[in-house]
This record gives sequence, C-alpha cells and structure tokens, in this order.
Amino acid sequence: MSPSARMRSGDAVSAGASRSQTALVIHPVTGEVLGTGRTLEAVGDEDVAEVWIALKAREKELRDMRRIVETELARRCDIRGRPRVLMGNFEVTSKPRRESVWDAEEVERVVRELLDRGVLEAREVTDLIKHETTVSRSNAQSVVDRLSGEDRRALEACRTWQVRGHGVEVVRSIELLP
Repeated sequence: MSPSARMRSGDAVSAGASRSQTALVIHPVTGEVLGTGRTLEAVGDEDVAEVWIALKAREKELRDMRRIVETELARRCDIRGRPRVLMGNFEVTSKPRRESVWDAEEVERVVRELLDRGVLEAREVTDLIKHETTVSRSNAQSVVDRLSGEDRRALEACRTWQVRGHGVEVVRSIELLP
C-alpha cells in the first residue's frame, strides 16, 4: 500500500483532537507514512508490528545518542571551566543533576535523640521515616514450594494476582517453509 493511500487526503485534524489521534506514524527505517492514530487501524497487523519494533529500537538509539551528546557538551563546559558556554549560535549550560540521599539509620538515630531532648515533637516527624512491611515474591514462592497440604494453602491464600498494565513485546517470527 502506498503512503498516499495510507494517508488519506481527506483526513482533517479537528481542533479538539488529542495529539495521539492526530500524530503521524512514520516508519523510522523506510520513512513510509502509515497514517495517524485515527487511520492506523486500516494498516495491516504485520506492518504495525514491524513499525513497533523499529520504533522501540529507534527510541533506544535516540536515548543513547542524547546521553552521549549531553556528556560531550558537559565535558566541553568543564574544559572551559564555566557552567555556561557560547558554542556558535548556541548557549550551552551544564547543570549537574543532584538528588539528596539520606542515611535512614542515621536520620532515625538523630531524630530519636532530638525527640528525647524535646527539640522535636513526634507529630513533626510522623512521616519522616517509613517502615514498610514488604514481601519478597521469589522468597515467598520458595517457602510455598517447601510446604504441602493445609500449610501450603494457608500461605498461598495470602497472595492475590493483579494485572499490571498491558505490555507489548513484538519479535520477528521465523518464516515457515511453503
């Protein structure tokens, strides 16, 4: 099917349409326009699956390339000893990404001391440190595997199954001989 046949000239983009419905879907390898979110249903299953694989690979490539270029730009700023550098027609600012990392045991020790001395009140630190009971799924399954009968059923009754979204995996299938 030709790109022009896939992308009907009569497709109008309404003002209230969401981006996912109006965005063009273009095969990242061939450049072929498959359609929009609205017209994609007319495209064959195999073509859509092939584009999904190509897009997934392209996303990874783009993330990797951006990381490499970002690292290089930061390196060039560092070489010049300045966080902001003019590079041709571009102003590049290198900002280190920081996030705080707290030593939970040390925080708990200091907070207990401050509570004991009356510097802080318990209501001020109620959500500061969370002690959550979690279950290791793999270890729990190992214990279940060692049990039998009523004991096994009692432990298995503590487990429920839930759907965690809908992931998609697409792989190229092997060609069967005619």
